[in-house]
Amino acid sequence: MRTRNPVPFQDSPDLPSEEILREVAVRNFYQLYLENNLFKVRSAASASEALRLLDQEPVSLAVIDVYLGNESGIDLLRRIRAFVPLSRLLL
Repeated sequence: MRTRNPVPFQDSPDLPSEEILREVAVRNFYQLYLENNLFKVRSAASASEALRLLDQEPVSLAVIDVYLGNESGIDLLRRIRAFVPLSRLLL
């Protein structure tokens, strides 16, 4: 059985603590589900972090939350399209 490192808790002044915990739990759930189905997964807590990861290695699929604190998932989707036009995006 594979072990995984959970996504660390990242404090954000934009979200209440319980909202941050929910977001981390949801992100960890999807990460675990995809890894258990043999996908290579990289997760990001913010749009800027996601773009940094994309700069290092393009992806074939991105799962994006619409609400990203002060950032918009729609805006991130457009920026990813500019980086990797052929990637699949799920919002």
